[in-house]
Amino acid sequence: MYDKLDQSKSQIRLIRLLPGHDFDEIHCELFTVSLDESNAFEALSYVWGKKDNPLPIILGGQETKVTRSLESALRHLRYDEKERILWVDAVCINQGDDDERRSQVQLMQRVYSSATQVVVWLGPLQEKDEQTIEMIERLGSDRRLHWSAIPNIDFELLRLYRFLRHDWWSRIWTAQEAALAKQIIYYRGKTRLSSHVLTNMAISYTEHVSKTHCCDSLMAPKNRVVVSRDVTTLTENILQLRQFQLRTRNYNFDEVALMFRHRQATDPLDKVYGLLGISCGIKESSIDYRKSKAEVYELATRDIISHNNNLNILSHIFHSKPANSKRPSVADGLVNWPKDVPSWVPDWTIIDNKAGGDIELIRYKAPLLDHYNACGTLSYKSMGDTVAGRLHVNGVCCDTIEEISNKSYEQYLTPDVDIIQDWRRMAGMEKDPGKGYVGGDTVSEAFWRTLCLDIRARTILGEGKVRLIRRAGDRERAVHLAYWYTRLAGRTVLRVSREEAGFMKRVTEFDNHILKTTVRRRFVISRKGYMGLAPSGVEIGDHICILAGGKVPFIVRAVQHNDSQATSRFVCRLLGDSYIHGLMDGEAMKLVDDGVLKVEDFELI
Repeated sequence: MYDKLDQSKSQIRLIRLLPGHDFDEIHCELFTVSLDESNAFEALSYVWGKKDNPLPIILGGQETKVTRSLESALRHLRYDEKERILWVDAVCINQGDDDERRSQVQLMQRVYSSATQVVVWLGPLQEKDEQTIEMIERLGSDRRLHWSAIPNIDFELLRLYRFLRHDWWSRIWTAQEAALAKQIIYYRGKTRLSSHVLTNMAISYTEHVSKTHCCDSLMAPKNRVVVSRDVTTLTENILQLRQFQLRTRNYNFDEVALMFRHRQATDPLDKVYGLLGISCGIKESSIDYRKSKAEVYELATRDIISHNNNLNILSHIFHSKPANSKRPSVADGLVNWPKDVPSWVPDWTIIDNKAGGDIELIRYKAPLLDHYNACGTLSYKSMGDTVAGRLHVNGVCCDTIEEISNKSYEQYLTPDVDIIQDWRRMAGMEKDPGKGYVGGDTVSEAFWRTLCLDIRARTILGEGKVRLIRRAGDRERAVHLAYWYTRLAGRTVLRVSREEAGFMKRVTEFDNHILKTTVRRRFVISRKGYMGLAPSGVEIGDHICILAGGKVPFIVRAVQHNDSQATSRFVCRLLGDSYIHGLMDGEAMKLVDDGVLKVEDFELI
């Protein structure tokens, strides 16, 4: 049934979906074309679904079993009177031939970008779907229409939530398939929905509910507040995908992986391979399904570091173990080190996309990295002697953690004034705030800049607008004082003049910013007196290090050597990145130049 494809000609197979009615057998014919030539075809984007209880279709004259999801898609998508030309991965690729599968996956980017349109299958029609689609088209056609004007909007929101939570929006491959499309058409049963209308509906929801607040009554408890928040998340998924489709530059893999990290994959290798067609830094020729997850993730991390020439990807790592996590780990104090990947390799299979979750926090802080320069003149250079599971890099061990806060925020939605009070006590803010700080200036200055990561809050917050990120200025000092007094007052609403209202808005922005910069972080003080925010698993005795190519300091834990052969390298595990005030802008390298510190070899495992 499957003839050999000529890779040198970039050949793929297409199916000719023959016409049929309702319960007629599904008949498809296979034929081969070259992507180097012009071909008119549509590419199907769908969720494979469960492989048990497959259903038969006739493919090339032979009965072939396919998943129920694909059978349903082909049944609904075929025309009554004419054939339809489609590319469908499950049947156009010989799934039993690993070599072909590997070579065809490398062509995925060309397949979806060459198709006349991408057909998205969202499953058969369910009860009340037609009314929901009618509402989407109405709101998407007229963005001035108020959501609160829709009859029975609370029930309609629940139906919209059920409609939008289809698995297609949560799969890794579908992100690439949609991002590469010239045009997208969505199908629910035989009902079509244009991408333009769906996107406009999502924009309308954001404008009316989240931005202008003219319809924010939808968020009231009587109107199913939980469903409203979930609809907000789902519409953000639609807008995120659309924003990516309109991108004006090429994105590096780490940027794309962070954007779509919440999406799932049946094969953990696809968390990397499924994004190669829409990112830079990892060659599609590296695709090899014979490799293990550990090998693929490690090679991907090495490629990203070499391509970016920095260690920003290490800021995507978090070792905190969610309460319901079943992933294998090695207990070590407050840290659960993963067994199947080294500590310095992100485990892209970990999904924590809830509000206040690790992924959301990494996304929030990732744009800040380029505004620091902890490594100064110590740029990243490959050490050459690549050993599996180990990253060799130059660095400076600056200090050791001596004091750690007892508590930390677990969720930024649940602030606790006692936690910041504990941190203030540790820093000496109540005792002697004017005392000189080891990194220069005063303890008071170091403390408030540590809380906000020395970033001006309003430059990254504000009603969905993209703003220029800046380091904190002198004006933020007064904002911090007002923030703290407001916290002590228990957020009591004060009467303020119109002139004061603008300032209080900045205080609120600072407050919201602090909640995200401090969550799941512990306030630490080093042996030399540096203060900062470190991963929640930090322990006394852990080291503050500046690594070559690292924009921020990292916290590492030394490892005892069991090797028979001694090494001069500092062998350690990576806990994660940190903010250490006074070490964010190349100060460590100045101390190296002064002979106070020294550059040494690190071996991360």
